[in-house]
Amino acid sequence: MSIKLLDCTLRDGGHQNGSLFGEEVIRSIIRGLDCAKVDYIEIGFLREKNVGFGYSASDSIENFESRFCGRDDQCRYAVMIQEDQYPIHKLPDYCGGPIGMIRVSFHDYDKGEGLDYCREVIRKGYHVSVNPINIAGYTDMEILEMISAANAMGADVFTVVDTFGALTKDDLMRLHMLLDHNLREDICLGFHFHDNLQMAYTLAQSVVEIASGSRDIIVDASLLGMGREPGNLCIELMMSFLNRKKASHYDVDIALDLIDQYIQEFKKKYPWGYETVYSLSAQYKLHRSYAEYLMKKQKLKVKQIRHILGQISEKYKSRYDEAYVEKLYRDFVATDVDDSYFREKLRSEIGNREVILIAPGHTLPGAEQELKKRIKTDCFLISANFVPDTIETDYVFCTNLKRLGFIMGRVPWQKLMIGAFMKDECRENQNILNTNELGRFGEIYWDNCMLMLMHLMKDIGIKNISVAGWDGFSAKNNFYNDQMESVYNYEDENIKVIQILKNYFYDVHIEFITESIYEKAFI
Repeated sequence: MSIKLLDCTLRDGGHQNGSLFGEEVIRSIIRGLDCAKVDYIEIGFLREKNVGFGYSASDSIENFESRFCGRDDQCRYAVMIQEDQYPIHKLPDYCGGPIGMIRVSFHDYDKGEGLDYCREVIRKGYHVSVNPINIAGYTDMEILEMISAANAMGADVFTVVDTFGALTKDDLMRLHMLLDHNLREDICLGFHFHDNLQMAYTLAQSVVEIASGSRDIIVDASLLGMGREPGNLCIELMMSFLNRKKASHYDVDIALDLIDQYIQEFKKKYPWGYETVYSLSAQYKLHRSYAEYLMKKQKLKVKQIRHILGQISEKYKSRYDEAYVEKLYRDFVATDVDDSYFREKLRSEIGNREVILIAPGHTLPGAEQELKKRIKTDCFLISANFVPDTIETDYVFCTNLKRLGFIMGRVPWQKLMIGAFMKDECRENQNILNTNELGRFGEIYWDNCMLMLMHLMKDIGIKNISVAGWDGFSAKNNFYNDQMESVYNYEDENIKVIQILKNYFYDVHIEFITESIYEKAFI
C-alpha cells in the first residue's frame, strides 16, 4: 500500500483564472512540482473551448505533451475530461506518451454516459480514473452500481469527489468502508476534497490514518489550495504531513517557493478561501451557486437563506438552475396582504405635498443642503432601506431583512413601512405593504426598493416624484455609508431598472435631484 499525491493546481486552479496561467508559468509550476517529487501532475482539461497558448487546457493530448512534458520527468501526467465536453473520437489511441492517465468526470444525471466514456478511454489504452462529481449526492446503492461498473471495466482509480465540500469525517469513514470492501483490490482509491467546511486537511489526514491493506491511495491537492472557491486541500500541507507520518520524501520548500513566486499573485487577483456562502452550500449538500445567488441579493439573513436552501429538491441539488432558485425566492417573499387601509392613510398624509424618495447613494451627502431647503417647503420624504444621518424622513421603507434590525433600532415602528414577508420580524408594525404586488412591473418581477416605492406612489395617484441618492450601481462607491457596501457587482440591476423605468413609469414625472445612471431612461 502506498499513498501518493496528485497535484491539480493547473486544472482545478484554472477555475479561478479561466485556465490562463501563462505558458512559462505553467512550465515552471510543472518543473517545480516534478522536482518536489509530486507523484502525479494533472496538467489541465482536455476540451474543445477556451484553449490555446498560455492555457492549462488543450484540445489534444499531443499539444499538451509537446508543450509541457519533458522526457526526463519523474512524475506521471494526467489530464481531465468532462464527459460532455470532449468527443471520445478526438482522443487518439495511447502510444506510450507521457500522459498516460485520463480522469473522466461526470454528473449523476449522466453517469451512464460517463461510465461508457471511461470504457472507451480504457479501450484506447489509457489508465482511467472514474471521477463521479459530488459523491455525497449518490445513494449507497448508486455508488455500489458504479463500483461494479469500475470493477468490470478494469478502471485504475475510483475517486471520491467531494464537489460541494459536504463530507464530514463520519461520511468519509462510511464511504471508505463501502469502497474498500467492494472495489477490486488492484483499483486505487482517490480522494478530492474541497474546503467549504474547512475540513479538507482533516479529512485527508483521516484517509492516511484509515488506509490499510494493499490498496494504493491517491490524494488530490493543489498549491495553496488553489481551485474553485473556496478552494482545495493544500498540497504543501499534505507533503509535510506525509513526510512526517509516512517517511515520504517530498520537497516542501520547492512547493512553498512556487506558491511565493506564482500562486500568491493569483490569489491576490482571484481570491479564494473559506466563506459563509460555501459553508451553507456544503451543509445542504448542493451546488455552491444556489447559496451564492441568494447571498448576492444582499436582502436576506442567513436564517431566511437556510429556509430557501432547505426547499431545494433532490432533482436540482447537483445541477444549478437559476430560474428554479429565483422561483423559490419569489415564493418566499410572495406574501399577499390587504394593504388598502395603509395606502389610503399614506395618500391622506401626503396630500398635495412634494414627494421626495431618498436612496443611500454616494451622491446623497452633496444634496443635503438642497433637501433641507425643500423640507422647509413642507415636502414628504421617504427613504429606501436606510435611515439618513442628518435628514429626518416621514417614513422609512424597508424590504431588506439584513438592514431591518439596524433600521428598527433608529426609527419608531410608526415611521417604518415594511414588506409583507417581513411581518414576523416586526410584529408590532401595522404599516405593512404588499411587496409581492409592488415588485411586479407588467411581466417583470424585480424587488428593487426604490422601484417598489415609485410603484406605490404611482398606485396612490402621485405622478410627480423627486429622487435623491439613487445613483445606480457601479464597481465601487455604491453607498454613502461604507457599512452598506456590497462585495457584489450589480450591473444587471442597472439594466433592469432602466428597462422598468422606460416601460412602466413613462407617465410619471421624475426629477433627479442628484446625478443618476437612471436618468438615461427618460432621455
